Formats: sequence, structure tokens, C-alpha cells
Amino acid sequence: MIAPELLIPLAVFACLENGCTEAYRMDDFVLGIEPTDDEHAAVNIEQIYRVQRVRRFRYRGTAGDRNVHQMSGRVG
Repeated sequence: MIAPELLIPLAVFACLENGCTEAYRMDDFVLGIEPTDDEHAAVNIEQIYRVQRVRRFRYRGTAGDRNVHQMSGRVG
């Protein structure tokens, strides 16, 4: 018993946790880009299905090193 509103966030999470480098939410579906896919895969899917990318999700940014102690350099 899962609410239908949770299916999109769950799909994004599942794609990223299973090795996809990026996940695109396009209208009512999620497309996961794997490391072996073409670098223009999301653009090709946009053109084929004629949808606009709503949002791109990926594991990158400053979240990995924001807990570094300034004096000792330890990660907390």
C-alpha cells in the first residue's frame, strides 16, 4: 500500500541507488542514465517522446564534504 504520489520519488531513488549517474523526471516517468549510456541519451529520449525534462537528479555537489572540521580536517 503505497501512495501514488510517492512513485516518482521512489523511482528516482531506485535509479540513483542502483548505479545510474543521473535520473530525469520527464512528465509522468523517470529515466535513469547508466554510466555506459551515451552522453546524449536524455536529449534523444526528449526528442523521441517529445517531452520536456522537468528535473534532473544526481549525486553530486557539496554534500559530501560539508561536515569537515575546519581546524583538524576530520570528517564528522
